[in-house]
Amino acid sequence: MNPNKTHSKLYTITVLLFAFTFPFALNALTVNEVLEQLDASSRVSDTLSQNVTMRMTIPGAEKMQRMKIYKKGGDKVRIENLDRAGDVTIINGDNMLMKVDGKEVIKQVGEKDKESMFSPTAFSFNSTTLKKEYDISIKENRSDIVILKLKPKESNASYNMIEMVIDKDNWRVKGQKMYSNAGITKMNIEYDNNGNVSFIKVDSPLPHGSERGYMIMEYSNTNRGNISDDLFKIE
Repeated sequence: MNPNKTHSKLYTITVLLFAFTFPFALNALTVNEVLEQLDASSRVSDTLSQNVTMRMTIPGAEKMQRMKIYKKGGDKVRIENLDRAGDVTIINGDNMLMKVDGKEVIKQVGEKDKESMFSPTAFSFNSTTLKKEYDISIKENRSDIVILKLKPKESNASYNMIEMVIDKDNWRVKGQKMYSNAGITKMNIEYDNNGNVSFIKVDSPLPHGSERGYMIMEYSNTNRGNISDDLFKIE
């Protein structure tokens, strides 16, 4: 087992699901109205910065990484590795730049491959993209929660199905289950008193055997407001 590949997989899961950790409210429970409310909420909270401490654990290996994430609009993201000043990833629309130790390792200009690890919609909810890639329905509507079921339209998708659990008391995503041939990946989300994401735990099956890997992300110093476009320049 390659710990680095497993850490990367766990990190990718969190990156791809980052978009669903923002609060929202709705008045009706049809799929389209839920998605419209998610779009509106994402536009309200789509400009922020956060410090993130990520701890990944697999059998025989542990890793911790501290990051600073900047997000502006639905198409700009910057991730800085606070433990290695030269490591940075920038997404600006269809353009992406990744540096390691200050050296450019990936530069992508124009439309990215759909399987790319990073994309703007990974960090901002976009119902158009979601409806294009998934068939969406309401699985359950209980007194305390609503569960959305997302089934990929393409057979080669990473997950066979995703269930998104929404808390009806505050209309926030509180958890998700992602079903694949390897098993079920579980994600739990907690919020602080201001409605900011404060804690995420991912419990994922490992590629081989019955063991599982865990990732915990703790968020702090959340700031909402103006962020300079200079942070997202790709030259």
